[in-house]
Amino acid sequence: KLATSKSLEGPWQHKGAILSLKDTTCDTHIASPEVIFEHVKYIMYYHGDKDDDQGTFIAESIDGVKFKNITTEPVCKFYLRVFDYNNVRYGIAKDGNDGAILYNVSDNFTPLAKILPNSRHCHGLVKDSKLYLAYSNIGDEPEHIRLCVLKLDNDFNNWEVISDRSLIHPTFKFEGGNLPVVKTKPGSSTRRYGQPVAELRDPFLFELNEKVHILYVTKGESGIGYARCINFYDED
Repeated sequence: KLATSKSLEGPWQHKGAILSLKDTTCDTHIASPEVIFEHVKYIMYYHGDKDDDQGTFIAESIDGVKFKNITTEPVCKFYLRVFDYNNVRYGIAKDGNDGAILYNVSDNFTPLAKILPNSRHCHGLVKDSKLYLAYSNIGDEPEHIRLCVLKLDNDFNNWEVISDRSLIHPTFKFEGGNLPVVKTKPGSSTRRYGQPVAELRDPFLFELNEKVHILYVTKGESGIGYARCINFYDED
């Protein structure tokens, strides 16, 4: 589905479906899209299930409103998030419940390395040959948003971790700061515990008007939080 707004703080207008399950080869659901504008078209990487497994599929659109599926089989593991560096597109996907896996998307989704061994979902932002990778860890108590900064190189074997720290904890009421703290596990915490919990996950970083912003899921998949990061690039 698509929602639009002239402001990040809303109000948001819901425009309806831009890709339906019936228009894909997935079995029961599609979710977690990331849309990239490239040259004259929009590319959507999205999550779906097929033959009792999960993976990433691709759809394309000219207008960004109606998408056409272009893959019949998964191109890589699921919950893919992509970033570009020196004309190469990379992606990070969830490797089952065993952390994340790094891909060279430009090279036909070639797997490169296992990273972030306990991570759930992550998203990266590149600036000045550094990758700012927001993520959360399954098993943290409470699960919260972390930030790992890597120094990049044309040879991914030379990528180097500069820092890795906590970024946002569930503090405010809308984040679940007043709710029970639990040790998280794979899957939905709200379904497991039958109620919202003190937990943050599923971050998404983006830069707008030279400011870094982050969206993240709150209260164990019960809401979406938004924050503007102050002096973001000065704290690596």
